[in-house]
Amino acid sequence: MSELGLVIAPNGDILTVNGGDGNMVETTPFGKQVAVVTVDNNSGGAGNLFGLAVKPGARAVYFVDDFGSDNNLQLLF
Repeated sequence: MSELGLVIAPNGDILTVNGGDGNMVETTPFGKQVAVVTVDNNSGGAGNLFGLAVKPGARAVYFVDDFGSDNNLQLLF
């Protein structure tokens, strides 16, 4: 994996964004992978997906997609 951002979710699990394949992975504190979601599927290559923050009071995360010439902040529910 090419982890470029991580955050602790409200349930205590670890969310990691992967710049190499555009996936967000949820892992328990004990190391068990419990979910994988593709959040960046623009095939831009390594390093497009980075940065991660949990939206307060919601089941959502912010992430940065660095595809092309613009860095843009996106929200995933």
